[in-house]
Amino acid sequence: MNDFADRLKEFMRLKKLTSSELASLLNIQRSSISHLLSGRNKPSYDFFNKFLEKFPDVNPYWLITGKGEPFENQKKKENKIYDDPEGASIVDSYLTSLHLTEPEVSELIKIFDDGTFKILKRRR
Repeated sequence: MNDFADRLKEFMRLKKLTSSELASLLNIQRSSISHLLSGRNKPSYDFFNKFLEKFPDVNPYWLITGKGEPFENQKKKENKIYDDPEGASIVDSYLTSLHLTEPEVSELIKIFDDGTFKILKRRR
């Protein structure tokens, strides 16, 4: 799959969704989906954010780059760190090493070459 439009079409085929249904699920205009499918427009950050919130099983690496598989498998999900004390200390240590102590930095996302990622949350 070379471009985003192809990946979006593939996703819709796999989920058995029409463009109208997808637009409704994402709470966006149908014309926005049409423009993405035709290649007229590129997806925005807002689109990716809504899409990945609505479909958390989609592999974000595949959605963005076309590499990997369309859906996350359960094993990869189990390897992610969400609210782990070890993850929190890694975030704190990393931010300290960069001299970043701003309170608004709450988490880091570590992305691996295979498309998996870990979300490391900061202690509060």
